[in-house]
Amino acid sequence: MMGKMKIGVFDSGLGGLVILRALIRMLPQYDYVYFGDTLHMPYGEKSPSAITKYTQESVGFLFRQNCALVIIACNTASATALKHLQQQYLPKNYPDRRILGVVVPTLEAVVSQQKKGVIGILATNATVRSKAYPRELRKLSLKDSIIQIAASELVPIIESNNRPAMNQLIRNYARKFRDFKTKTVVLACTHFPVIVKSLKRQIASGTTVLSQEEIIPKKLAEYIRRHPELEAQLSRKGRKEFFITKRMPRYKKIAKSWFGGTISLKTARP
Repeated sequence: MMGKMKIGVFDSGLGGLVILRALIRMLPQYDYVYFGDTLHMPYGEKSPSAITKYTQESVGFLFRQNCALVIIACNTASATALKHLQQQYLPKNYPDRRILGVVVPTLEAVVSQQKKGVIGILATNATVRSKAYPRELRKLSLKDSIIQIAASELVPIIESNNRPAMNQLIRNYARKFRDFKTKTVVLACTHFPVIVKSLKRQIASGTTVLSQEEIIPKKLAEYIRRHPELEAQLSRKGRKEFFITKRMPRYKKIAKSWFGGTISLKTARP
């Protein structure tokens, strides 16, 4: 018997549409609800308490849309709020639901490469401050050196499609990674898949660049296979809904570019 529940994808803005697009390509049969908190973006400069508050409200909205599982696609929210949501919010409010982040699945992909050498993390200021990536890497018993570069300034530049400024920043980041002789670079922000090709051209040969749009769909597919009780709950009609908290004229164009087609963005408040 087919279930009636959906998969939720939360991001602090529109960057998560890149992740959702990749999820649908691999797992098109399921129903998805996207929620982008465009009112409060970017999260990269917010305090931990504000990030946790906004993330909890947004996840609650998705659960009220009948989502059995919510993926926090936003690295800043995953790094800052996931532990609180999983350990305190869920047991008290939605004990039968699940919340997954993107930090640990991403690092598992790093470990699976079995590639020794310096690991570079390109992320927002808040993600870097949280030290989530170095902390979780240590839990995975990886002893390689870790270099983190805060790149919050890149997010609005990507959203405005300012190519000259974007290319200059990419050159700067690539130079820093080369200086540290980085062997693996993790793009730890939903906006950053947009710069994968440009960064690969600038980075040293032999350096692997990992993008979450390639990692998260595989990890979700594995998770669903390991949890048949969850799969039994999920509707398989291939439907999609999109919500944002603030509408701006340019969002329609950005959404079409990043999702790969025209979509209807509904405005809602959690």
